[in-house]
Amino acid sequence: MSELKWKDGGDFWSDNYRVIYSGDKNSNTGVGIILTKEWEQRVKYYVLYKDRIMLIKLKTDENDLGIIQTYMPILATKMKK
Repeated sequence: MSELKWKDGGDFWSDNYRVIYSGDKNSNTGVGIILTKEWEQRVKYYVLYKDRIMLIKLKTDENDLGIIQTYMPILATKMKK
């Protein structure tokens, strides 16, 4: 999930899903990931770098899988001719 807009960072369960997220102190920005129970059991670790960048490392049968979730807003600018 990107452009989450949740406060700070956290990790919680909602029904059968694990939600890991990273946000700022004013709830203006944020990113997150939602995992099923099957994938939740494969979480080795996660790092909340900043409110717009997070990394999660998952254990798989062959190799570990790293997922980087980022969000960078698009700025509206005038193009020069």
